[in-house]
Amino acid sequence: ASDKDDQDPPQQAADHLCSGGDYLDLSPLHRLCILRVLIDAAYDTGRIYEIVDSNHKQRTNAVKALDTEQRRAKKEAKEKALSAEAAAREDLALEARRKFLEEKREEIRKVNETNQELTQEEIDELTEEDILDFDDDIRADFEALPGPESFKKTEVVARVEQIKEAAAFETDLLTVLTMTELLEREKTELNSLKEQLKE
Repeated sequence: ASDKDDQDPPQQAADHLCSGGDYLDLSPLHRLCILRVLIDAAYDTGRIYEIVDSNHKQRTNAVKALDTEQRRAKKEAKEKALSAEAAAREDLALEARRKFLEEKREEIRKVNETNQELTQEEIDELTEEDILDFDDDIRADFEALPGPESFKKTEVVARVEQIKEAAAFETDLLTVLTMTELLEREKTELNSLKEQLKE
């Protein structure tokens, strides 16, 4: 054998077997080299399997964690949506009651223009119960007002958006008034000022 072959026994042994040579024809040194190569290969195979298995388990756990997080996020979003809808329904019902009471307050104001039993300030200070006690029909109509669950989905969705806008501006619920409502408010304030001047 050449010096080069002696310097590389593992390669020489591998070349011998690859060329069809018999294992038993190898020298003890070459046989040890083959065994060492096989042991190293077995170790590398085991390490590769461990790495692949670990990666697979990590991927599986990551998928499970992602799925859990997605389900949690969906549940949280659903609960948040239900809460927002409930708040919007309550707000719509409250607005209907307030609007009703203000309409009745204005009716009382108009009736009072004839009999002058109350001052404008007294009318302005009428409580909810005061207004309801004015007439049995007023109380009956008040009790017949729509409850939170009576409003249409479109109304609720619109109110949810209004509440979101109000929260974004860090202010109370934005109220959109018609020109008629604005004029009516100005008229009420003007009448109140006139009453104060008379006093």
